[in-house]
Amino acid sequence: MEPTSTTRTVTITGMTGGTCVEKVTGALLGVPGVSVQTVRVGIAVITSPDLAKTNAACAAIDAAGFKATPVDSGDSNKCARPAVNPRAARMNGHTPLVPAAPTKGAAPLAAAPAAAVPVAG
Repeated sequence: MEPTSTTRTVTITGMTGGTCVEKVTGALLGVPGVSVQTVRVGIAVITSPDLAKTNAACAAIDAAGFKATPVDSGDSNKCARPAVNPRAARMNGHTPLVPAAPTKGAAPLAAAPAAAVPVAG
């Protein structure tokens, strides 16, 4: 009987743009048993059969020069947007993903969407 895969969310620090997304995607594609659903700046959604494979995916991301942390829940919808250092983002020519402070009586502004790289499945 083949093990059931679970969708897992991994938060990633140290990513700033498209090149980082490509590096993380490449690192994840090299982990046997792990399927890449999506990779964006600061987050990856993968499917893996068990926690050991998820930890192997995190180790591959770490080896690529980033810091990966699996979210405890297997439900990717419960993952909060990771914090991004605005100064570091500006220094690398990217718009930081920091929500604007709400103005009294106005709805808060949404943060810009993160860059995504489609992954062939």
